[in-house]
Parts: sequence; C-alpha cells; structure tokens
Amino acid sequence: MGLFDDVTIGAIILRVASVDAAIEWYRANFEIEPVRVGADGEHPIATYSLGGMMVSLWQLPVGCTDRPHTDVCPYPVFVTKDIGRAHEALVSKGLRTTGIRASTSTRFFQTEDLDGNRWEFSEIYLES
Repeated sequence: MGLFDDVTIGAIILRVASVDAAIEWYRANFEIEPVRVGADGEHPIATYSLGGMMVSLWQLPVGCTDRPHTDVCPYPVFVTKDIGRAHEALVSKGLRTTGIRASTSTRFFQTEDLDGNRWEFSEIYLES
C-alpha cells in the first residue's frame, strides 16, 4: 500500500497578515467564501474548499513580517476549462496578472493576493 492511498484530500496553507482582511479581499476579488473560520491555537485561520483542494489562510504571528520571496514559495494552481474567462474575471476587478502565457501543454496566468501569495490558473491542451 502506498503512502497516499488513504489520503482523502490535499491542502495548502498560505500565510496572511490579517485573516479578516484576507477574507474580505478573497470575497471581493475571487468571489469565494470560507467553509471555516476559526483559530489554530492563537492564530486565526480561514479555510476554503476549491477544486477538490483545501486552501487555508493562516494569520502570521503578531509582529512577524518576514516572508520568503514569492518566487520560492509553494502556491496553488487551479485548472480551468476557460482560461480567458478566468483571466478576464480577475482583470475586470483590477487585479494584476502575468498575462496569459503558453507552454507546450498549458496556457496559464498568475496573480497575487492581498499578501503577495501567488495563485495560478491553467488550461490544459495538447498541441496537434
């Protein structure tokens, strides 16, 4: 039996300065609502169920501002059927993106949230 055979869901944690501010930003820009808001010990946390993955926003401790550069941090990637529609939805809200780019098997773009956490949206295709 493999290590992941009993895994039922995957998750990623993104660190934020304020869970309350992040919830409002995600509501306004991504149009999503958390499935749980609470605390993990003394640190507020909000969790979203997105595309079969749990994304948790975990508040940084008071006074902590040091974060790794976005280029070296893990980030969520969501595969969509219509990359153009997803891109336009975020750009129309004033979000900055990398613009839609292409690799040999995907079209994708990236954006950042209020705290500089990277998010990627992809559309898979196979070249003929």
